[in-house]
Amino acid sequence: MRLLTHTPPKAWQLALVALIIYASAPLFSIAYYGEMLRKGAYPPYADSIGIPIYENNRAAIIFAPVFCAILLLILWRYPGSVSLFTWNATRRVWSWVSTGLFAVLIAITATGFIDVWQWKLPIEFVNLALWIWLLLLFRAAVVSRPGYDARRLTSA
Repeated sequence: MRLLTHTPPKAWQLALVALIIYASAPLFSIAYYGEMLRKGAYPPYADSIGIPIYENNRAAIIFAPVFCAILLLILWRYPGSVSLFTWNATRRVWSWVSTGLFAVLIAITATGFIDVWQWKLPIEFVNLALWIWLLLLFRAAVVSRPGYDARRLTSA
C-alpha cells in the first residue's frame, strides 16, 4: 500500500514510472478510440478512428522532449520517499503554489471521468487514474523539495 501512497525512494524509480505512463499513452489511445467505435460514437466506415489515433501518437512523440524536460525539473533535488499529501511547513508559499498548480492539472485531467461515466470506458478509467496518481507523485516531490541553503551558496 505504501507504493501507492508515497513517492518512490529513488529519483530514477519515479522517472521510470513517469516514462512508462507516458509511453503507454498510444496504447490507451488505440484502446479508447477502438472502444468508442464499438459503442457507436464514430461511423464504422472510412478513417473515423485512424486520424485521431495518429494525431494522439504524433502529439505524444512531439511532446516527449517537453515531458522529459519537465520530468528532469521535477526530479532535481528529489526528496526521496514522502507521502503524496505531504506539506512543507518551512516553505508554506511554495507548498501553496505547487499544490494549486497541480490541483488545476488534476482537475483538468479529472474532467475525463465524465467521458468514462457517460460511455462506460473502464480502460480509460485506468488511464486517467494513472495520470492523476502521477501528478500527485510529482506534486509530492516538488512540495517536499528542500529549499536553498544560503550558507552553501556563499563562499568563505
